[in-house]
Amino acid sequence: MHLDDVTTALAATTAPHRDRFLEFVRTHGDAALRRDGGPEHLTASCFVFSPDLGSVLLCLHRKGRFWVQFGGHLEPGDRDLAEAARREAREESGIADLDLLDTSVADLDRHDLHGGFTCAAHWDVGFVAAVDPARATT
Repeated sequence: MHLDDVTTALAATTAPHRDRFLEFVRTHGDAALRRDGGPEHLTASCFVFSPDLGSVLLCLHRKGRFWVQFGGHLEPGDRDLAEAARREAREESGIADLDLLDTSVADLDRHDLHGGFTCAAHWDVGFVAAVDPARATT
């Protein structure tokens, strides 16, 4: 994943906090993309909806003990943020053929982490997928 690609993806969104995310990435450079790059870094997540948008598939976060969309840290083999979000959603949901509806950024959310987390904050970049609920239960 290249820093320029991340900056381009963030700049293309109209999501609130876009400018804060861009400033964070510009200030921290490549370290913003790595789990070991400091206590705050980017993560990628995926909101998985039913095709009619009437339901959302969530997972119980093991450390945090709360329900959340699929997502996590960026990995060296990820081509871009969208690929990282899709990989995380596939790994955590078990739905091997899960694909994003769009490779555009849908959500930006910076959240502080407490109790049991080694990271201080995640700058999460969210994407969206739709999956038939029958596929999610097999």
